[in-house]
Amino acid sequence: MENLYILLNKLESLMKKKVFGLSIVKTKEALSIINKIRQILTEGYTPIEEVTKLRKELETTRIELNNLKSNLVENEEIVKMARSKAQEIETYAKEEAQLIISEAEKYAIKVLSHFEEELKKLLSIVQNSKKNLEAEIQLETNKVGAKKIETNQELKKVNIKLK
Repeated sequence: MENLYILLNKLESLMKKKVFGLSIVKTKEALSIINKIRQILTEGYTPIEEVTKLRKELETTRIELNNLKSNLVENEEIVKMARSKAQEIETYAKEEAQLIISEAEKYAIKVLSHFEEELKKLLSIVQNSKKNLEAEIQLETNKVGAKKIETNQELKKVNIKLK
């Protein structure tokens, strides 16, 4: 910009030179200064078409940026909602799993208790059958006058040969 002022001052000095009250301008020098001024102006300023084009590009970029921003905000909301829903599902699944485990444990205890009762009944039947059998054997032994063999020595005394 400083060069522009220098050139304008030179042009003004050229125009102020007067001979017999008339301005005498060296055309070649004046045109050279004017060309330099034009060059400085074109270098320092962007043509209006280019400015308009850049403004349109800037506006398009701004709109795209706003759209991206909106999409990011929407995506962030979607992610938040998805995480929240996932947390709900996880909590529900844990509660259901705990309920199933609790019910399975209760069922297992019930089944094992039932088996225990049945085993007690079977043991009682076996014990009663054993007692009855022992009683019958004792009764039969008494009827025939046989004696119960308690030891190996008593067994050797009997000397029964089995085939």
